[in-house]
Amino acid sequence: ASRPRLLVIGGPTGSGKSWLMAKIASLDPSLHIVVTSTTRQPRAGEKHGVHYFFETPQTLGAAMARGELAAYTKRGENEYAVDLSRLSMEGTNVTILDGPGIDEIAAAPGIDSRFIGLGDTSLAAQRLRDRAADTAESESIIEERLANLDADAALIETAVRQAGGVDALGAILAGTIDCFGVCRDAVVDGVQ
Repeated sequence: ASRPRLLVIGGPTGSGKSWLMAKIASLDPSLHIVVTSTTRQPRAGEKHGVHYFFETPQTLGAAMARGELAAYTKRGENEYAVDLSRLSMEGTNVTILDGPGIDEIAAAPGIDSRFIGLGDTSLAAQRLRDRAADTAESESIIEERLANLDADAALIETAVRQAGGVDALGAILAGTIDCFGVCRDAVVDGVQ
C-alpha cells in the first residue's frame, strides 16, 4: 500500500517556517499544503483554512478521540494538530510542526516523511519582537516565546536529527539532501 509523502518544516516560533513553506510551494504548484488545526485565536490577517484551521477545544478533542489527528501538541493554552484526512496520497504534502509533532509524525508508520529544521534563534527573536509590535498578542506571550527560543530550537534540532532529517541550512545549500526534490532551490533562492 502506498503511503502519503510529507515534507515537514520545523522550527521555533518566528524562525521562518511559513515563509519557507510558501516559497517551496510557489516553486512547485503540485505540492499539497497541509494546513494544521489550532485552538488559538487568529492573529490579524490570518484566515481560516489558509493559515490554520481555527477550531474549538471541543472540536479538536473529539477529532483526537476518533483517531483523526496526528502531531498533537499543546503550547500554553493552545493546541495544534494535523488532520490526517488532509494528507493527499498524490504527490508531496508540506506542513509545519514543532518538536513533539515531529517526533509523532516520524513514528507514524503510515506516512513517508522528510524533515527540515530551522534553528536560527536570532532571526526568530527579531521576528517575535516585530510581531509584538504588529499584532494584538500580549507582551507576556511574546516574552514567554522569547524565553523559550533556545529550548525550542534545541528540541527541533533533536527531533529532526532523530527523525533522520537535516537541521542545518548548509546541508540544503550543499545539496546533500533534496527533500523530495523540491526544497533546495527554494532555500538557495531565498538566501541569495
